[in-house]
Amino acid sequence: MQDYGDIQKLKALYLDQEKLRIFTLNPDIKHLDKDYKKAIPKLIRALQIIDIIFLMQDHPQSLQLKNNLLKDSKENKDLNSALEIFNIFNGPEGITPDNEYVQLFPNIIPRPKGGTLYDYSLTSEEIEEYLKKNKEHAEEFRKINTLIKKEGNKLITIPYEKEYAKYLNEISKLLKEASEDVPDKKFSKYLKSRAEALVNGDYYNSDIDWVNSTDSPIDLIIGPLEPYGDNIMSKKSFYGGLLCIRNLEESKRVSEYINHLNELENNLPQNKKHSKDMNKISIPVAVVDVIFMTGDYQAKRLGVVVGQTLPNDEKIIKDFGRKIFIYKNILEGFETNQEARDRLIDSSLHKYINKRAKVNEVVGHEVSHSLGPKITVKKDVNNKYLSVDTALGSSQNIIEELKADLLSIYNIDYLVHKNLYNEEEKIEVYVEDALMSNLPDNKPDIDKDVYPAMRLMKFNYFLKNKGLILKEGKFSINIDKVKILTKEIIKDLLDIQVNGDKTKAEEYIKKWAYWGEEADYVCKALKECKLKIYKIVRQPLAEKIISQYNPL
Repeated sequence: MQDYGDIQKLKALYLDQEKLRIFTLNPDIKHLDKDYKKAIPKLIRALQIIDIIFLMQDHPQSLQLKNNLLKDSKENKDLNSALEIFNIFNGPEGITPDNEYVQLFPNIIPRPKGGTLYDYSLTSEEIEEYLKKNKEHAEEFRKINTLIKKEGNKLITIPYEKEYAKYLNEISKLLKEASEDVPDKKFSKYLKSRAEALVNGDYYNSDIDWVNSTDSPIDLIIGPLEPYGDNIMSKKSFYGGLLCIRNLEESKRVSEYINHLNELENNLPQNKKHSKDMNKISIPVAVVDVIFMTGDYQAKRLGVVVGQTLPNDEKIIKDFGRKIFIYKNILEGFETNQEARDRLIDSSLHKYINKRAKVNEVVGHEVSHSLGPKITVKKDVNNKYLSVDTALGSSQNIIEELKADLLSIYNIDYLVHKNLYNEEEKIEVYVEDALMSNLPDNKPDIDKDVYPAMRLMKFNYFLKNKGLILKEGKFSINIDKVKILTKEIIKDLLDIQVNGDKTKAEEYIKKWAYWGEEADYVCKALKECKLKIYKIVRQPLAEKIISQYNPL
């Protein structure tokens, strides 16, 4: 049996009930048509296999360690705790309350910067230097679904579809079987085209089919999705998947937001020649309850995904649009720490701190990913305009998330004017987005911690420029000032994006993601308030369904 180290010590660090925020995904699916219920176990099984690929991508020791834990925990029940700790981070590396990355078990190496998607010693500088001399390989190297490895003095790419063929073929078969079950023709078409895409690596048509599938009561996100684990090129995506059920009633008002996207795009503080015609883009939005999530969704991070806007392909976005999901049953798992609120927030703001504010802020954030430039004015070695992602590299992750967060504030006045929100909801969004969501509970690593880094930038900018006021240990907010400051920052961010100015992006992040006295004060105060630091996602419905699944 493998040596798993001091399990009791790990339990004290990571399974302390006072530190755990538990998300229980157990939505009601009784009303679903029997044919959808027939498809669900196949989709859950496909997502379980996606998790295997993610573990292979994320850390060279992940999959073997998990398999050992699953086997050994049957003989030694104490190891169930070790397995649960592994599952918190979906890997063998954890995060301490001080935001330090640690190896959870003996003989575990630090996670490589690009997971297993690059040769261990390979750097972004080496890749860029290679591409300067081998321009014809640039497109292949920048694909989201190729590994980059060394072969002698050359660099080569290996398609994900070749590397993970065994697993992807099995997933593809399950999706095709599920497509025969579901009554909704557009969703069935998506499942079939996604099944093909997973094995051939061309996601274009299946992304279109997914964006066009808006009426099915269930939905599935599956594939190589986000590049946040790639700290080398910030391009390679990690496999993840999520199965959800639509909450039709909760989706109605959120959908109204989308009807105003063209006005919101034209209202951005940028040169109008860079504005897109949002009337040509379909961006359906839905509030959903999650049935099962796996892979990159469960990756090593303190937080948990509460909303999402996909796909990320600039051509799809431009010609067909995107889909926005708000994960209702995950958002409901968040509660404001009463002690922290009383200690750090001026009492006049307490009534504005609630779950509605969090939902509206998340909606604003996700919708705003569709606004602003996707293509820069810069050209690549082949004289093609560079995407913002390519031009800014890893800095784009922070810049884009910061832009989306701030546009949630920037757009709220217009939406109040259009009677989508009232004045009280407006103040709630200001308080949530400019203050509550930004209170730093750890010093972030700007190379890895996208969301904490961008929120620290907001915190510092608003505080330094008097949008936030810290007096006698408590924060208040000057909404009129925050409104002005928000426009200033957004203008800076849009300029960086449209010009593809990587140097300016790096300088901007460095300038505002600093750790100052105020951040240190808040961090120490929050630690004394017994914050719930670690997430555990429990998925009893999916576990019950899959336990009863008999493919024969």
